[in-house]
Amino acid sequence: NFLGEKLQFFFDILQKSYEALQLDQKTTLLFASLPPGGEVPEEGRHLSAVMLRRLLSTEFTEFYKNLSEEQKAQFKAQVLTLMQNEPSKAMRRKLVDLVAEISRNLMDDEGNNLWPEFLKFLFEMASSPHAHHKETSLLLFRYAKYFFLLNFPAICLCLHFDINICLSVMTRMFKM
Repeated sequence: NFLGEKLQFFFDILQKSYEALQLDQKTTLLFASLPPGGEVPEEGRHLSAVMLRRLLSTEFTEFYKNLSEEQKAQFKAQVLTLMQNEPSKAMRRKLVDLVAEISRNLMDDEGNNLWPEFLKFLFEMASSPHAHHKETSLLLFRYAKYFFLLNFPAICLCLHFDINICLSVMTRMFKM
């Protein structure tokens, strides 16, 4: 059909234009499409969040190494703020996926957390009086499970849990 062919033609042009962009241009374009209230409709914001997560799942090291320390801190803070302030439940879930991907990439080969602000943020969200913040923290706990398995002793210390209870829970977690 004529309309389908025209749409496919425009889609092909858009795809080729996107693929021609450099990594930093792609991440900037996608990240700029995430905040609510802009010119990008919610469906476009969803697509941008998914595309950015996919891009970072394969190109995170290349993307992150080219940022200055200030840009790294700003990027991490902005993505957490976006997720925390997102009014749409569906979009918030896409941002949770994105943050979980970033947290997964910010662990070194020995399982050390390279994003200490993430853990602090997570506890603040879990303690929030707002139900959507608590739900977001639970989703993050679920998606970032490897982070928590590897950092569980430190989490126990932060929450002042009894060490024997922590060891029991860790044993059960590793059996899963």
